[in-house]
Amino acid sequence: MTTAPTSAAPRPLTGRWWFAPVPLARIAVFRTIAYLFIPVDVFLTTAWVRAHADVPTEWYAPLLIGRLLHLPTPTHTLVVVVQWALVLAAVAAASGRAPRLLGTAVFLLYLEWMVIAMSYGKVDHDRIAFLVALAVLPTIGRARFRDRRPSEAAGWAMAAVLVAVMLTYFLAAWAKIRFGGWDWPTGSTLTRAVLRRGTPLSDWTLDVPWLLTTLDLIGIFFFATSGALLAARKQFDLVGSLALSLLAGLGGGFTRDILLDRGLPASLENPVYLAPPVLVSLLVYVKVIHPNRLNLTITLFDAAGLALFTVSGVLLAHSMGVHPVSTVVIAMVTALGGGVLRDIVANEVPSIFDPRGVYVLPTFLGAVLATVVAMNGALNAFTGFLIAFLIFAVRMIAYRYQWRFFGAEISQDKESLERLRRLATQAQEAAARRVERTLERRLRSPGAPAFPDDDTHGSYGPRQEYEDQVRVDDYDPQTQTITVVDPASHQQVRLDRGTGVMDVTDLRTGRTRSFDDPEHDWIADDPEDPRD
Repeated sequence: MTTAPTSAAPRPLTGRWWFAPVPLARIAVFRTIAYLFIPVDVFLTTAWVRAHADVPTEWYAPLLIGRLLHLPTPTHTLVVVVQWALVLAAVAAASGRAPRLLGTAVFLLYLEWMVIAMSYGKVDHDRIAFLVALAVLPTIGRARFRDRRPSEAAGWAMAAVLVAVMLTYFLAAWAKIRFGGWDWPTGSTLTRAVLRRGTPLSDWTLDVPWLLTTLDLIGIFFFATSGALLAARKQFDLVGSLALSLLAGLGGGFTRDILLDRGLPASLENPVYLAPPVLVSLLVYVKVIHPNRLNLTITLFDAAGLALFTVSGVLLAHSMGVHPVSTVVIAMVTALGGGVLRDIVANEVPSIFDPRGVYVLPTFLGAVLATVVAMNGALNAFTGFLIAFLIFAVRMIAYRYQWRFFGAEISQDKESLERLRRLATQAQEAAARRVERTLERRLRSPGAPAFPDDDTHGSYGPRQEYEDQVRVDDYDPQTQTITVVDPASHQQVRLDRGTGVMDVTDLRTGRTRSFDDPEHDWIADDPEDPRD
């Protein structure tokens, strides 16, 4: 058995993407879901296909693939046999046994089922991606739920499914715009798509007078939670936590109501708006909402509040007859105002000025989309929460992958953060050792001072090991929280041993950013790092 040389040339980018290894456990889960979906599809969503068995044979106009394969004209017996054979084969394939044989059988039977479904005039292209998935799954072979081994065959299969999904919806949208013009992507089209079948859900979304209040309350809850968690990170007491919760949760609504000249702000007119901040502050204070992974948790709640307040701002401004451009502005003020007040009071740089993970752009795009939908009379519970989800998704994806505008300078990257945390941790350990030695010396000599008089560093900082790299400004022996200065990068680092939170201050600009421990920090991956 020979091994590949270590100096082999790397694959091109396209090759790495197409064949990027995927754990076999992921395939096992995906395969089970796909095969178990088939009985649901056959008996519920495409149950109407069985009716084609009773349609006159002269109405049968087979698709191109049906003509190429010379598939027989559907009869009652053929449709019933295909239906039940497909269901039984799918259930058997979901067990993971004989994945190639049963997977191939499922693909061929489902292909015949789709040909029968789409050969009578109407063709739906949304099943193409699913057909591609059924076609590539047998190529992987056996995969178990606990099998973490990476597989290039699995990577290729998942990449093929992803491309099929993207092409399906891209080409569908292109065809609609090509033949229907740019009037197609309007709120009226979306409304018809939701309401045409007359389902209880669609009827419920037509009249929702409580939608604005619901969005406000949910948004207040999420923003208030972000404020309370920030207070926990800053080690504020209950009063400080309540203050930040109220500012974060109600600040945007206050500003919105003042700009719209609504008189007394809604949060003061109706005391129910005060309940979420008070409740959240208590839950965080007693650690029912535990302040772990603070940066990520705060960002999640902040993004949710951002999304909901954007939609509620559009709803209110549009209902008052505000100009569309002003509606977008009001929505952005509603969404951003509370977070800005929260960060300013907590002595944090407001998130809207953070070059990492674009913050304002999702709000702006969501406000524009919601305004367009509202102008077409289609902004209801369904479309409102859908737009809010899109804003939330874009914000979190931008945060995860550290999107930023061109030209934005980032003062920290993954490597520099790891270096600063390593230096601070080393200084912290050295300081702890010094405290321990000092206490031992005091126990041996009861009359000696607690700490030596020659502590020229002014704290418990390292004397030799790291004094050429960092300078210790402060150290708390109780909490083991240390503050060091790195002259090389002009950075001041405050490391909290208990929470793992690292506050990094740029001494040149005075800007401070906080990071959780490395397992929880979402920092842009280094493309040159072979570990990624």
